[in-house]
Amino acid sequence: MRILFIVEHFPAISETFVLNQVTGLIDRGHDVEVYPLGKPAGPVVHPDFEKYNLQSRTWKGPHIPPGWLRRVARAARELPRCLSRFPMATLRALNVFRHRRQAANLYLFYSLFPFLDHQDDFDVIHCHFGDKGALGQLWKDWGVIHAKVSVVFHAHEMAGLTTAQGRKLYGALFESDALLLPVTSYWRDCLLKWGAKPERTLVHRMGVDCERFLYQPNPIVPNKPIQLLSVCRLTEMKGIEYAIRAVAKLPPSHPGLRYTIAGGGPLYDHLSKLIIQLGAGESVRLVGPQPQDKVAALLREANIYLVPSVTDSIGCQEGLPVALMEALAAGVPAIGTRHAGIPELISHGVTGLLVNERDVDGLARAIESLVNAPHLCSKLVTQGRAVVEQEFNIRRLNERLEILFRSELAA
Repeated sequence: MRILFIVEHFPAISETFVLNQVTGLIDRGHDVEVYPLGKPAGPVVHPDFEKYNLQSRTWKGPHIPPGWLRRVARAARELPRCLSRFPMATLRALNVFRHRRQAANLYLFYSLFPFLDHQDDFDVIHCHFGDKGALGQLWKDWGVIHAKVSVVFHAHEMAGLTTAQGRKLYGALFESDALLLPVTSYWRDCLLKWGAKPERTLVHRMGVDCERFLYQPNPIVPNKPIQLLSVCRLTEMKGIEYAIRAVAKLPPSHPGLRYTIAGGGPLYDHLSKLIIQLGAGESVRLVGPQPQDKVAALLREANIYLVPSVTDSIGCQEGLPVALMEALAAGVPAIGTRHAGIPELISHGVTGLLVNERDVDGLARAIESLVNAPHLCSKLVTQGRAVVEQEFNIRRLNERLEILFRSELAA
């Protein structure tokens, strides 16, 4: 099959789930290309990007100039080619009465440019995030592409929306024959409430490579530092502030406690100041974004993994963090919150521990309960690894995705 991924950034170090699907489908013999709509991702690049020579498979994005005059000038230069290749799509992309801001700022028009240099011979257009799926369906409706459309719904493109807003944003997608693939049952329920067709809305989880994240539990040993770990973007939704506050409470009773937070993001400076304010500099450290091999090394050293996610001030929520799957695959016992899709992986007392959102004292007690109960940790990591192998194994999931695509083409 010829498959085109539509994404925002590629490769994005915080979105290894996209890379794992791309490489997994290549391994299964498919011809895969990637169209990133946004600016190139940051300097940290996953080794598989080079291993699979993905640069040659990645399209040059539309790269809309920031200045209005430059934007209009480039649009004018490309207008004849677009009218020649996609006359109807060009006119519709510029229709400000129907598409308002996305037409007025020329976003829809610029999104057509990369197609001018590529043939429309794809079998499947696979879109990550709902807004990319809505755009992919527009391209199909306009005749730019003729492939089957599938859309992965993660979290941020849905969270905080009312039912009315969800229907307005994705109503055309719901009415189409696109295959909708929310990553959790929690988000599938939301899509169905908004009007998605049940028979076209299937949970398809993100996953991890269980062969790359070897099961190597690192049990807590008396008189040895206790290593806590979180790996995430530093945004309000990740709830890292509450984990820092919880850890700051514990050193008097556990002086060997160390909490490492790997990731960058808008709250990096705020959290750095908070650590200083709490006098937790010896217990908590921010190490910035890390490539996957460094993350794997941190997991090997970790005794406990923290996922203190919260619903943020504008209503945004998680999907189901891939980093949590990696932790359980590696044999690290996890503490998470009762938040969005997290309970679909962490079953309290079975595959991890759960506390309520923003419950600093609850987080502190959960950490202490694992520190003081090695037998509980042993049970949790055994069952956690088993669940990841059964339900979140990227190899099995990519096989299932391939079957879904073939079913779509046969329909």
